Amino acid sequence: MRWTLAVLVLAGCGSSWQIREGAVLEAGCVERAWYADGDGDGWGDGSAELGAGCEAPEDGGRVAANGRDCDDGSAQVTGRTGATCPDGLLAASAPISYGAALHDTSEYVLVYGEASPLARFTAAESACEAWSGADPVDGGWVPRGGLATFASQAERVALQQAVEAAVGEDGRWAGFVGIGWSGPLVGGAWAWVDGTEGDPRAGLPWCGNVAPTPEDFFPGLDPADPERAAGLEEELASVRLALALTDDGWCVGLPARAGGSYTRVDGHLLCERPAPDPADYDEIVPLAEAR
Repeated sequence: MRWTLAVLVLAGCGSSWQIREGAVLEAGCVERAWYADGDGDGWGDGSAELGAGCEAPEDGGRVAANGRDCDDGSAQVTGRTGATCPDGLLAASAPISYGAALHDTSEYVLVYGEASPLARFTAAESACEAWSGADPVDGGWVPRGGLATFASQAERVALQQAVEAAVGEDGRWAGFVGIGWSGPLVGGAWAWVDGTEGDPRAGLPWCGNVAPTPEDFFPGLDPADPERAAGLEEELASVRLALALTDDGWCVGLPARAGGSYTRVDGHLLCERPAPDPADYDEIVPLAEAR
């Protein structure tokens, strides 16, 4: 009986050793893919794979356990969590630029260039949702983010600094934000579309020092014409104001009043999402693919 037991124990040890040796795994080890992380933000360069292993390569410099970084030269630009990175938000043939800002628990991206479809709010909203990714809710998927808001002074300042860094000292910029028309065409007011209370302009002046009206966004819809007024009422949900950088500084309002910095053939986006954690996107190497 003792001899038989010894054989069984040895066979068990041998079997365990073969599994461990074949997978190069130790107890409790999870083998990951490793990538170069040039900007040290925890998101790796997908084109610079360093290999797989339980621990980061000792001589790999700064490394990350995923290869999803959208820009490995800027720690302010994190990884791809949705359908695209910031540079894919506009048409591939359009000359574009983008910048980003991380603030507290939020991430923002600003994109600017020639892309007329995104001059419409609905197209801009869809583009931001594609970048932000989605979370599962009640069997469906809900976008994690969308067009940006700046409900606090700190958020707005962080965004303005990112814009100024991206476009330069003499740059001009404008992007849709989460301020829409609340209530009926006559008697309504501008308000945060997410229900945030308080001044939606956050203390900034109106662009051109003129308070816009929904009619300004649809010059072909004359509110004096009952039929066109009815059409305008239907369009109110697709109206958004813009945050703009002009010759006179920052303002909120109608893009066309932003000192020539914005026209309907320009596609300027300001998107917002919860800042993603790179650890949520670690690339685990399946056992069959382990060394």
